[in-house]
Amino acid sequence: MRHSRTARALRGSRGAGLISVLIGMLFIAALGTALLYTSYTAYRIKLIERGSRQNFYTAESAMSEIRSGLQKAVTESVASAYTEVLETYGQSSENTDTAFRAAFLSALTAWTSGSEHLFNPGPGGSYTYDPAVLAAFPSDTAAAVSGAGEVLLRRDASGQMQSLVLRGIRVDYSSGGYENTVSADIAVSMPAFSYTLSEYSLNGVPEFAVIADKGLSQTSGGNVELVLKGNAYAGKVTLQYANNTFRITGGTLICGGNAADGRTGVVSVSDAAAGGTPRLQIDGSAALWAKRVEVNGGSSAALLGDTYLADDLELAGNSANVSLGGRYYGFGYLSDSELYGAGAAAASSSILVNGMNTKLDLTGLNDLMLAGNSYISKGDDTASGGDVLMGQSISVKSDQRAYLIPAESISLKANPYLFSGDTAPLYDVDLNTVLWTIGGVKKTLGDYVDSAGGVKTVYVPLRGNSGQRLLYFFMQFRTKDKANEYFRDYFSQNTDRVNDYLSSYVTLSGSARSVQTDGNAYAVTSDAANPLTLLSGASQSVLHISAGRLAQMYANLCATLSANRSAASTTAASPFDYVVKTDAVNALPDTTEFLDGTGSVAALIVHSGRYVVDAGTPDTAHVILCTGDILVDREYHGLLIAGGTVEMNQSVYVSPEDVKTAFSAKNAEGKMLLDYLNINADVGSGGSTAGGVTSWAPDAMVSYENWTKD
Repeated sequence: MRHSRTARALRGSRGAGLISVLIGMLFIAALGTALLYTSYTAYRIKLIERGSRQNFYTAESAMSEIRSGLQKAVTESVASAYTEVLETYGQSSENTDTAFRAAFLSALTAWTSGSEHLFNPGPGGSYTYDPAVLAAFPSDTAAAVSGAGEVLLRRDASGQMQSLVLRGIRVDYSSGGYENTVSADIAVSMPAFSYTLSEYSLNGVPEFAVIADKGLSQTSGGNVELVLKGNAYAGKVTLQYANNTFRITGGTLICGGNAADGRTGVVSVSDAAAGGTPRLQIDGSAALWAKRVEVNGGSSAALLGDTYLADDLELAGNSANVSLGGRYYGFGYLSDSELYGAGAAAASSSILVNGMNTKLDLTGLNDLMLAGNSYISKGDDTASGGDVLMGQSISVKSDQRAYLIPAESISLKANPYLFSGDTAPLYDVDLNTVLWTIGGVKKTLGDYVDSAGGVKTVYVPLRGNSGQRLLYFFMQFRTKDKANEYFRDYFSQNTDRVNDYLSSYVTLSGSARSVQTDGNAYAVTSDAANPLTLLSGASQSVLHISAGRLAQMYANLCATLSANRSAASTTAASPFDYVVKTDAVNALPDTTEFLDGTGSVAALIVHSGRYVVDAGTPDTAHVILCTGDILVDREYHGLLIAGGTVEMNQSVYVSPEDVKTAFSAKNAEGKMLLDYLNINADVGSGGSTAGGVTSWAPDAMVSYENWTKD
């Protein structure tokens, strides 16, 4: 019986397990649903955040494009003001900085986008801005740009304008149900005029480390860095030894005046006979004045401070490498009437690339001025004389082919033309040959060159004394403007070809912030399909003024060691003769010691032969004057004056106070060192060096204030 009741009980609970399972499954399903809902909610939140963030980035990008548009207005206004002020520089009693600021403000407030003025004048010298002009800057037309139109003019205590602020610029962007707002004030700082070149001078003889009449060289040693710190003068500079670095860390190196071999004023960074790679480095705190700089095969130069050249910077050999920083001024300028005179090419500043696989880096360059055009060397040109003018201030050897007259224009139907003998063949050139069509207008050869004198012939003898020559026919332009116009047109019609040829010769990188060139200049772009563009030449009146001032300063430096002391004020043949009383020095014994108050040797005069600065040279001898050469075989602190060459195998550092003390040291006859020099006891007084780099960077001049987002 007991067993029977148990069985009935068990039969009565049948299905309870299924119910439990169903309840559990329902619970799990509810939990899964809750988790799915939570995940979906999180996903929706992320979608909303992403959409909102994308909207914000679009609105922010639109505001950045507005700022970029204002930077363009500022850049063009600075260029206009700079040109205006330089054209009247020195002709007005008005403060130059004040005039420059006024010209900048006038240009900026008159600036237009299309035909619309960004600024509108108001009462009492006030201005408002037009939000509609700003609205044209963003590339996304869905960005709604508005603004209060208020322009705040900030002045200092003296009333001078410091900046103008466009108040309440607002960008609203709506897309996909999301709305974002970005608002800001944009301030435009007033630029300062910094034409400090006219005030450039040096600080007197004690600030010099080297005065070398014939030259400064480094031709031995290896894998070392030689430092020259302080001002220096040399007739020429030659760096030759493998893998050495010659570094100018401070002061000004003046190269020019009195080299004996016709290389006056040339800084040559040459590949060593052993195949080494010498390197020249001018630090950012230093400056270089020279006629020209040549960087030969495998060698490199980093001109990172202020560079002033009367002629060219040339990448002359294969694998030459040049980096430019700071400010670069090529001040050799020719008027149209001087283009084909004797020595014209050497008087026209440009940057030349004549080696293959070279590198030219302009990334750190703030200001670039090239007042001249490049020339093609004539070779053995007995036909018409002179070199071939190019329409460029930066040129590559491969560009020469652009200036060849098309063969179909020449009756000989070849360019170059091969012939034998001394008599050139007769030929005609058809100036009506159409070169290309630009803007629907056909342009002929005659649009660029004249019927009379429009052809430059160049002979190149073939090797092997075969008596055969190649006769090249180049264009001869009547003005620089025509040369520049021609190459602009040629580049526009042959961009890919120019890029292809140029890539074999040079890798260009970076661009200067401010560029003023007499001819066209290559500039790097961010467009991979069109990596190069062409910058047109600047105002010739501005270049003429700037170049003339710099040329006079260079002449003064090469004569008197001062940019502001006229070369006409002395009859001395060189700075060595300007500083040294050569007759008095030559009357001394071969070596004369000058002792200071403690009895130590403070100076030496050696008037013949060659002096070696080595372990035997007293550490206290801080001035060494030799009418011959000086070889530096140990580190030296002080002033070296040589009538010949200073050869540096070790570093040389300026030591002004020690040099001043040495000037008062006396020889056995009781005469001071100053008695043998053409300088006064107050040699320590002098002018200031050139000022700092002009800060006209658009990023620095145009900035945000009161940035908010919603």
